[in-house]
Amino acid sequence: MSKVLQLDESNFEQEVLAHPGQILVSFSSQSAAGDAVVAPMLEQVAAKAGGFIKVGKVDIDASPALAERYKITSPPKLVMFAAGKAGPADGVAEGS
Repeated sequence: MSKVLQLDESNFEQEVLAHPGQILVSFSSQSAAGDAVVAPMLEQVAAKAGGFIKVGKVDIDASPALAERYKITSPPKLVMFAAGKAGPADGVAEGS
């Protein structure tokens, strides 16, 4: 059973934005070549994190509003959220 949360527009606010801790979110697409590489790594992080951080995944094809909100143009893209705010995973905070 996967420990990676499946996120979409219906649960993103509750699971990510209202979460007081940290959550690593992968914005991905089934058509993105890199998704096949990132997905197993997310499973490993989720399994080893032991509840210290949550790990989630957004399918941007099914949730285009979230992709637009966080300016995801080339998936996969990892974004760390802390206390509901997107952090500067690559030096630039997105969607904040």
